Amino acid sequence: MPWSPTSLFAEVGLRVDGTVQWGQPPSTRRPGVYAISVNSDPSDHAAFPGTAPISEERIAEWISRVPTFTLRGCSMPQASDVVEVLGSFWLIDEPIIYIGKASSLRQRLGQYFRHELGDRRPHAGGHWIKTLECLQSTFIHYAETATESDARKKEDDALAIFKAGVSSQHRSRITNPIPFANREHPRGSRKQRDIGHDVLR
Repeated sequence: MPWSPTSLFAEVGLRVDGTVQWGQPPSTRRPGVYAISVNSDPSDHAAFPGTAPISEERIAEWISRVPTFTLRGCSMPQASDVVEVLGSFWLIDEPIIYIGKASSLRQRLGQYFRHELGDRRPHAGGHWIKTLECLQSTFIHYAETATESDARKKEDDALAIFKAGVSSQHRSRITNPIPFANREHPRGSRKQRDIGHDVLR
């Protein structure tokens, strides 16, 4: 069964403390974990209808902006080829597209909102999310934790549980089937090596 933020957080002993639409920072400055979903209701398991909503125009701008960008070792690839590779990591039956942690939810999400595709900072770890045409219609569901260490542990547990619960179809084609915009789990274990050198030095 696909994961909703409510069901996934419950698995790691958390509950959803709040929800904001993309671009609207939460009021809390406490540490915590957050899940970005295509649904406003944190208990909704419904996935985005259709294929991956990746913008070829944004991909083209990304490639143009980062001259070192490579696809399978080749520089200046076609945007359509990059869209195809990114689309292969879209989990068509999962509403959660990113899971993250924060020492301050308000500060970290503010950094994510401001991040520009291709920049090294402040949030390159999840910058695939900036390729989506539906980004402004996504929602962030968050759970506060007592400490930053708790947030780190809960995020790690949530990612492990998420990928253990995805469909056999995804596990058979993706070595590390974490949410679309997460690029590695555990730390240092990247889910792909086709796209490289994709941030400015």
